[in-house]
This record gives sequence, structure tokens and C-alpha cells, in this order.
Amino acid sequence: MATASATVADALAKFRAGETLAPPTPPIAPAAPAAPVKAGRTRRITYPRPNGEDYYAREVIGSDHDIDMLRSSVGETTRKNLYCLLFGEPGVGKTGAAEAAFPELITLEGDGDTTVDDLVGMWVQNPDGTYEWVDGPLVEAAEQGTALLIDEIALIEPKVLAGSVYAAMDGRGRFRVKTNPKRGIITIKPGFTVIGSCNPNAPGARMSEALLSRFSIHMEYTTDYDLAKQLGVPPKFIAVAKNLQTKKENNNSRYVPQMRELLAAKEATERYGIDFAAANFISTAPERDRPVVADVVSRQFGTAIAPLRSGDAATAAI
Repeated sequence: MATASATVADALAKFRAGETLAPPTPPIAPAAPAAPVKAGRTRRITYPRPNGEDYYAREVIGSDHDIDMLRSSVGETTRKNLYCLLFGEPGVGKTGAAEAAFPELITLEGDGDTTVDDLVGMWVQNPDGTYEWVDGPLVEAAEQGTALLIDEIALIEPKVLAGSVYAAMDGRGRFRVKTNPKRGIITIKPGFTVIGSCNPNAPGARMSEALLSRFSIHMEYTTDYDLAKQLGVPPKFIAVAKNLQTKKENNNSRYVPQMRELLAAKEATERYGIDFAAANFISTAPERDRPVVADVVSRQFGTAIAPLRSGDAATAAI
């Protein structure tokens, strides 16, 4: 099996080109029944997230929506699992989708310093000098029969994932904890699955072909501008985002604000006014892309707008 590392963007394109998906298995939990609506009318389908926010389900071919697809990707046994890799720019809703689909989700935030111990478990020293074994999120999810989200999975060293996650995703239904012989073999309970999420364009992002092949479903997440409008984002900010998306497609820009930034602009507008929000919209862009964003914002607002900065010392009447 190939183990050479590849850029996530290239590897995803290669695997998606010939990907064939098996028919989805019955979902582990039925979706909440839709409330009746009057003929000719529609409503957005939402699911709660742990932070109290609503997640707005996305349309997906072959399923009612992405939450239905994620839930039905979990098979009766690990051999029938269709492991899902969610990719896209930061702020488009990848983590929110996983949280909405699996209320008992266990999450690991991945980065370049993530180790095998962070996934499987480690020995922790007690105050009295003795050591105690603490299970990692991979073992917890396997024994509880729930979903594990590995966020920013493309930033984790491939050899770390090879020494931890590979065996759990191979369909054998068990794996060994090598760093603790007494912990022995972990038997995976039904309901266990692995969700990976990543930004394929992030600096340092890479995934081995061996790992990519274990993810049966590769699905890109993007921003729904119609939903942003419905949620109250001022139209000018949506127009700026669309303009920057076009520039990116034409290789004239590298940055496009996503739903997270659009909702932040809405909140900033409501608290401090649209002039503040427009200046902040520029400031939140990566420094290298700020001149392009400032130009697009200024054109959309009809006046020159500079990045947000503080001015002279504030005064008050005495």
C-alpha cells in the first residue's frame, strides 16, 4: 500500500476522479421529522450544535442532506463504514456538520505537534509520583461506539496517523494499544467512525495516499451566500465575498471570506456600525491579501476604506 505523502489538494483530486461509493447503510439515528409546512413553502433544516448554535443542513446528491449522509455513512460494523473526509476553507461549516450529525462526537484538534499518544493514550504522572494510564480520543470513541472527529487532520504528521488511526479504519473491528501492553486489544463497538476535516490549502497540509484511501467519501464544503443573506449579513459584504471568489477563480486573489467572516461582519455591524465592520473586514484578511480586499471593499462601499486601526487619544467632556 502506498505511503508516500502528497499535497492534500492533489491527492484529493486524484482519489475523487475514480471514486465509487457503496450504497449508504441505514442511519444510526433517525433525523428529526420535518415540521409540516404550507404548500409551496420551504424551510431551512437545522440541527443543534453543542455551543447552542443551529447548523443549517446542506444539500447532497443521493441523500436528503449532509447530516443524513454523515449518519448513514456509519455501518452496522466497521467493515461497512464509509469514513468521511470533509475539506474546504476555514469557516465553511465542516466542524459544525460533524457536531450536528453526531451529538456524542469526540473531537481531536490536530496540528504539527500531535503525537500517537494524543490519539491513543498516555501515561500521566499523579501528584504522588505514580503513573496512571489515560485513554486517548481514538480509544474512547472505539469503546463508546461513537464518532471521532480529527480536525485539521492534514496538519498531523502522516507517520503519527499510520501508528494510530490506520488500524482502527481497516475494518477488522479491533486494534492494539502498542504503548501499553496491559491495555491490550481494543474491540471497536458498532457506531464508531472517523470523520476527518481539513483545509487542503493550509501551509504544511499533507496526507498520505494510504490515509486518503481509507476515507471512502471526500466532500467539499463551501459557503452558501443565500443562507448568509437570510441570516442577516449585509448585502455589501456578501457582494465583496462573491467578488473575491471570482478573483480567486481567476488567480487574482488567494483569500475569500467564508460564512464565519460574514457572520462576524453582521455582528460587528450591529454593535459598532457598518463603517467599523467594513474596516474590520479588511483587517481580518491575511496581510498579503489585504490590499486586494481593501480595493474590493472600497469599490463596493463607494469610498476609500482603510484597515481598522485606533486613532488619537480619546477625550471626554469635563
